[in-house]
Amino acid sequence: MKNNTLKHWGVLTAASLMMGSAFGINININGVFLAPLAEQLQRPMADISFFITLISMGLAFASFVITPIFERFQFKQIVTIATIISASAMALMGFASNIWMLYILAAIRGFSAAFFGPVASQYLINNWFHEKHGMATSIVFSSAGIIGAIASPLITSVISQFGVRTAFVVAAGLIVLMNLMGIFYNYTYRPQDSNLLPYGAVLDDPEPREVNSEQTTQINAPVTVNFKTYHFFVIMTVGLFIPGITALVQHLSPMAVDFNFSPEIGALLISASMIANILSKLAIGAIADAKGVLFGKMTMLIAMIIGIILLILHPNTFLMMVGAFGLGCVYSLSTVGISLLTKRFYDDQAFGKVYPIVSFAGNMGAAIAISLYGLSYDMTQSYMLALWLSLGLTIMALLLIISLNSRLKKHQLDA
Repeated sequence: MKNNTLKHWGVLTAASLMMGSAFGINININGVFLAPLAEQLQRPMADISFFITLISMGLAFASFVITPIFERFQFKQIVTIATIISASAMALMGFASNIWMLYILAAIRGFSAAFFGPVASQYLINNWFHEKHGMATSIVFSSAGIIGAIASPLITSVISQFGVRTAFVVAAGLIVLMNLMGIFYNYTYRPQDSNLLPYGAVLDDPEPREVNSEQTTQINAPVTVNFKTYHFFVIMTVGLFIPGITALVQHLSPMAVDFNFSPEIGALLISASMIANILSKLAIGAIADAKGVLFGKMTMLIAMIIGIILLILHPNTFLMMVGAFGLGCVYSLSTVGISLLTKRFYDDQAFGKVYPIVSFAGNMGAAIAISLYGLSYDMTQSYMLALWLSLGLTIMALLLIISLNSRLKKHQLDA
């Protein structure tokens, strides 16, 4: 049985494209639809933007049913059905005649996209990659930023030339296009079913993992997870609060104006954060493979702290852009980082129990934060409260990771 074939990289490509569909198309381009939908439905922008929250909530609640569904049905059949439902909901949103129809379609779109989104793609990577796991996870999650960056100006151009209805149909077509390889490529959910080994695995050798009490589950035995451990507390706390900070990135453009910079500078800040979105996801996987997951998490959290401090000080344009880049590193922590952190402490079977819960917390945190950041500005007429709150949460996360790392080192010394 081989452990390094083109099939492994084909599966990685399929997972990356599906992630690009679920996040790059389904999440990252939503901002371009807000103004046209507000005009079409004659509703305030705040009412329209709530559909983005509902998409995140749909993704969150779907996390609880993904694992049993994947255990019962064929993976590619699930992806096919989910693609049809998600693309249909996307296309129909352009024809919504009232706000409630828009909301219902958004929730359906988010729920169905979860079955080819982060949890589904991560399961594939866990099954197919034992070595270079950090690199593979980084590639999959960074594809969302790359595809979103390409699709956003494309959809904006379609809106300006053909209208918002056509743009929704085109976006639906992109969801289908991105998922074609995941549907039709000749692969299996587990490499063993294709007479292959996971990348880097050795026949009859156990999967390499750092020692911890959660990784003693035998194959086909009932999976029990101890949710009262310190590492679960850290994973859940970081997984709940850090993804919410991604909502602050959406406010960089008006933040620049609030700090007496031009709207053009605001656009540059968004661009800097999106570049960080891609590069930091690739970097954290490489760092995790070389130095360990916790070191990678600490590196990105420090980059975020420096970035937020620079945004608070906002001394000049250049340092504002550096700050926006540092803030953009949050994307690596809310996706690749939290996945690798969970994988660091749980084997494949336990991961299937824990990661959906963490994913739910992260999506709910992001959904709530979108509204809270807007509310904090309405209350104070300033983004300083949002920045200080984000700084506090990031420092808290860093301290938790440092304490977890110290506990592990002490455990290793005692052993």
